[in-house]
Amino acid sequence: MVWSVLYLVLRRLIGRSGGRSSSVTSKEVEIAVLRHQLSILRRQIRRPHLRPTNRAFLAAASRLLPRDRWASFMVTPQTLLRWHRELVRRKVLFFIELSTRRVHLAGVTAHPDSAWVTQQARNLAPSLGERKEPVRFLIHDRDSKYSGPFD
Repeated sequence: MVWSVLYLVLRRLIGRSGGRSSSVTSKEVEIAVLRHQLSILRRQIRRPHLRPTNRAFLAAASRLLPRDRWASFMVTPQTLLRWHRELVRRKVLFFIELSTRRVHLAGVTAHPDSAWVTQQARNLAPSLGERKEPVRFLIHDRDSKYSGPFD
């Protein structure tokens, strides 16, 4: 009996839109339901297993919210900051075709060395060989990673 009355009261509270459009109300209800489900999951699961894509999304989303709203994340603010630092530290190797401005992503690593850079260039070479016009120039800086076998 008590649960039935409580349910009816809760349903009436949620049903009141206060003059707002139904799309706004439905979005607010959806957010409330998602928050409630998240609180239930937090009680049941100690440490969720997060994939690298999950970590990247949460770290990027944390940069869009003020720090006082970080309580909505399932991890601590220190963890978010650590993930952000790890993602920023990574080095990206890419090649740009100047004529078409096409970008070829060769690879991402935290510690690039000469062997890694050379192997990434070798991996890209077959796809460039299928072009009608051959690649004539390769411009790079004087970093030691681009010496020896890379040239």
